[in-house]
Amino acid sequence: MIRLFTVDLCLLALFALGFSASAQSNYTPGYLINLQGDTLRGLLDDRGEAKNASEIRFKTSADAKLQNYLPTDLKGYYSSNDKYYVSREIAIEQGNGQKQPTAVFLEQLVKGRANLYYYKNYSDEIRYFVEKDTSGLMELIHRREHVHVPGQKTYERNDKRFLGLFKYLFSDCPTFRIEKYQNTNLELADVTRIVAEYNQCLSPETAQESTYVATKSKKKLKAEFTAVVLLNRATMVVAGYGTELPNPQQVWKYGAGFSINLFSPNMNDKVSLQLDAIYNTKGATSAYEARRFNFTYLDLSLLVKYHYPKGVVRPFAGAGFVYGTLLNRESAYTRKRSDGQQVNIFPPLSSLIGNEMGWCLDGGIAVPFSTHAVLLGYRFEKTETVSPIQDQFYRNQVHQLRLGYTF
Repeated sequence: MIRLFTVDLCLLALFALGFSASAQSNYTPGYLINLQGDTLRGLLDDRGEAKNASEIRFKTSADAKLQNYLPTDLKGYYSSNDKYYVSREIAIEQGNGQKQPTAVFLEQLVKGRANLYYYKNYSDEIRYFVEKDTSGLMELIHRREHVHVPGQKTYERNDKRFLGLFKYLFSDCPTFRIEKYQNTNLELADVTRIVAEYNQCLSPETAQESTYVATKSKKKLKAEFTAVVLLNRATMVVAGYGTELPNPQQVWKYGAGFSINLFSPNMNDKVSLQLDAIYNTKGATSAYEARRFNFTYLDLSLLVKYHYPKGVVRPFAGAGFVYGTLLNRESAYTRKRSDGQQVNIFPPLSSLIGNEMGWCLDGGIAVPFSTHAVLLGYRFEKTETVSPIQDQFYRNQVHQLRLGYTF
């Protein structure tokens, strides 16, 4: 049983990896600026802030060959979703703990007499940099440290040295007063406002034309809730010891529950992590001793899902794992005695007997309207169930028709 289940998991993992990789593409019109200053227009693959900072995938048309560009290959690039990136060198900590100058793509938040840049790495660390025509690239620093004074309480030291840098760089603006920003933190909205106001100060008559301010909002984790009802039909195979039991006949059963799709701001917005909690019934019958399988489970599943975001009808697909807790241990597996009474076969030995574990593939379509959607889907599940009989187990292959409503 373990060997067969392990093979299934390996195959599912390979499928999920390939599926996840292909699902990450998100092409938008844009252009590259090469090292000679030439512009090359085409389609850019927006794969999230961390990926965009390390490399950009580009092709000249939908059918053209995809190419990867590093920060050392370009001066910068622009995508039609209002994102400018420029190639710059910043100090990045290496594996040995030492910081080394490394070329990256910095997202430009403000452009003018002073430029503001944003960088985010794979560890979700966010850094900001400012640059003027009279100075090079300089990082904005804000440190919070807990300091313990012997005999006194521990207190937090708030080192807002980025305000001192702004004071130094923006001293040529006669109306700039750093005291105005003493309660400011190193946050996106705050630093963007400071740099934009400085540009307005130096060039008030041309500020609208000369200053670009990115419309960048702080992304949050997005959750979608879906109520689900379903019909399923299980093909049960008894394997191991006691295989003299003929394969049971299929029986239609039902289920209901809910799903939560989580869309991370750090991933492509077409990909979600789906969590399911389903009250599910699965059954079968066998002529041998009039045996009946009537399993009632609380099925918990975890899937990686891809959602096509456009059109009146929007396909989706996913793959993941499922674990079911048996709720009706006293009546899940019965047989008919010689006196005609149907009796339970599961002994009260272990709470794990009858629980199922396996994998699933999921697909279907969503029809959106307003802020909601109706979903019609199909799911295939393959699970294994521990038997009360030593060295025997049941393998379930379940076909489900699902109807959902997202709100």
